[in-house]
Amino acid sequence: MGCIKCHSHETVASLSSICWDVYEIQTTIKIDSVPSLTCNNCQFVHINHSVKNEIEDRFMLVDSSKVPNSITYNQLMNQDSLLKNNLF
Repeated sequence: MGCIKCHSHETVASLSSICWDVYEIQTTIKIDSVPSLTCNNCQFVHINHSVKNEIEDRFMLVDSSKVPNSITYNQLMNQDSLLKNNLF
């Protein structure tokens, strides 16, 4: 995939830190080691929409008040879900 900013094809898979606004508890949580792409040409970091959707979906399934202010992507994905049964 090419860079969406400078259109270079010199992108590499990387892990980035982001801040995520959690409106339910009116705070921002730092998420480390988020899968992303970094452009070697302009240094732009891009996080795929599917990864953003996974994070957003996860925050809907966990008790946000129990998520620490700083967490890794994998730790967030492994947080206990409020849904105990498979509803689908």
